[in-house]
Amino acid sequence: MDFEKGYFEKHYGDNSSTKNPVRKLNFILNEIKKHKREGKLLDIGFGYGAFLLYAKKDFQVYGVDYSSYTVAKMQQQIKTVKQGSAENIPFGDNFFDVVTLLDVLEHVPGLDKAFSEFKRVLKKDGILMLLLPVYDGVSGPFIRILDNDKTHIHKYSRRAWFRKIKEEGFSVLEWGGIFRYLFFGKYYLHLPTFVFRKHAPAIFVIARK
Repeated sequence: MDFEKGYFEKHYGDNSSTKNPVRKLNFILNEIKKHKREGKLLDIGFGYGAFLLYAKKDFQVYGVDYSSYTVAKMQQQIKTVKQGSAENIPFGDNFFDVVTLLDVLEHVPGLDKAFSEFKRVLKKDGILMLLLPVYDGVSGPFIRILDNDKTHIHKYSRRAWFRKIKEEGFSVLEWGGIFRYLFFGKYYLHLPTFVFRKHAPAIFVIARK
């Protein structure tokens, strides 16, 4: 799969600020801080690095991305980023307090190897946070039609993701739904919900090793 300059310009333009407004970044960080308030945080698949730059006020941040293009861009601002993948994380064992994959895991071919790596690099009681598109519920049929990203290779239901997380030895601490949509190329809706989480087109999951 090609995750170089052309992919990011097609899906994000020349930066990710439109799809990563401060309210979204703040929500993600606050959810993590319910369970870990400090320590080392690894963001896998960081893209243009919006969350890394936001999270560094509270955490020691590190990043891994498959793309040499985004790694080169991000290293100009954060030195602790490396090229790698979810299946091959270039950091040592029991090193991180938090690992995040924000709209990334659906792209990863080797889920078994990826979860093995998450467990390897996380400390005991470390936190894994995932943002994932889901293709069930009331919104499922519409998401399948609207999803034009051919690199989404895992189009799973909520139940399938929860089963996978638990089979890999993680305990789900909390989860919720997210309604999101980009209007007219500039207005990004990011609406977390617990009430309608069974039908939202995306979910966030926080799990403990």
